[in-house]
Amino acid sequence: SRSLVAEMMILCNALAAKEASERRIPVVYRVQPPPGEINGKQQRPGPASFSVNPAQHWGLGVDAYAQVSSPLRRYADLVMQRQLVAAFCGNPSPYSAEKLFQVLAMGEAQEKDVRHLEAAVFKRWSLEYVSQMSSHESLKAWIWGRHRSGYVVELDICGARGLLADKRHFQRGDEVQVKVKSVQPQQGKLLLLPAN
Repeated sequence: SRSLVAEMMILCNALAAKEASERRIPVVYRVQPPPGEINGKQQRPGPASFSVNPAQHWGLGVDAYAQVSSPLRRYADLVMQRQLVAAFCGNPSPYSAEKLFQVLAMGEAQEKDVRHLEAAVFKRWSLEYVSQMSSHESLKAWIWGRHRSGYVVELDICGARGLLADKRHFQRGDEVQVKVKSVQPQQGKLLLLPAN
């Protein structure tokens, strides 16, 4: 099944990172620090990033992680496989640290593009979901940040973010009850009103 394949790929990548770290083979690692807290509420973890130094990948629960399992989809995986094979065969690394930084830069740019696309898709479809709700329905939301005309809030039910026009004073992380005033999924706009 897909989940078994995904778990085996994670295991493969974690073992490759462990081996590279122990043998001091230069590779590009994926790292993700644990998320912080605001007002005692756990925040979403930040995006994973690339590094030439081994470090924790919090989201996957491993001490080190290097992507090597998809060389047909990601050029960086092919580069990492070449680094490992050369070391296992007793040969020098085919890629210098400088070349790895070039691969790293290319990979980060591609990852950034993918993250932007994923965020746009998530925003659109979460707003489509909200558009199906009644404007009279009270929804739980969390204050995300200030805006010149109120607050940016995140709906608990689906993670959609919108603008809450409210003069009251809130802190980031405060829970509020809101109602939908208007939603325009194609424009990425969600306007909310206080429910009470």
